[in-house]
Amino acid sequence: MNIRKANKEDINFLAEIILLSEATGYELVTYQKMFALEKEELHTRFTRVLNNDFDGHPLGYKTYFIAESNGISAAAASGYKETEYGDSDHLMTGALMTVFNNKELSTAFRYLSAFRNLEINKTSGAYQIYSIATLPEYRGLGLFKQIYHKLEEEAGAKNCKTIELQVWKGNDNAINLYHKLGFEIVCEKVMEQDINKGKLLMVKNLVNLS
Repeated sequence: MNIRKANKEDINFLAEIILLSEATGYELVTYQKMFALEKEELHTRFTRVLNNDFDGHPLGYKTYFIAESNGISAAAASGYKETEYGDSDHLMTGALMTVFNNKELSTAFRYLSAFRNLEINKTSGAYQIYSIATLPEYRGLGLFKQIYHKLEEEAGAKNCKTIELQVWKGNDNAINLYHKLGFEIVCEKVMEQDINKGKLLMVKNLVNLS
């Protein structure tokens, strides 16, 4: 197993990871639902979004760590320091506006309006983990745990005091894994129509870690 930083040659794989990371079975908001486009078309768009050299951008290839199994890219996750280069939500919106037209963006904003109550603010200066996914045939090998150790090292190098990640309520396998890695649930947002559906903010404190 090898853990490494992503490069431009990985963009096609990373576009797959972004879409795969949303397919949890508990998700309420996905890019496919937002933009009402087929997966293949979304994949093509995200290869364009990811093709930027902005280190620290949540949708840039340089923020990703990749786990390889026998030389094959099998899992990945993105990590960045919130507000190090600007508000991450604004950066993501700006990047999406470069590859989706006005009609598609309007469709997305209308869709998102129904889920405003699920929005969780990111903490300025906290390290954010985003787009976590493993290819189906490599699951159960502990690849994300190996990636996470690299993400935590980077968070410490950036002098972050905490690491944050967001996960859909009901995704118990992921939630249990994050608990084992030292994360705790600190915020929960649920649907007014169904309290069993929603989003969780999980945080790990790095202050006392050596």
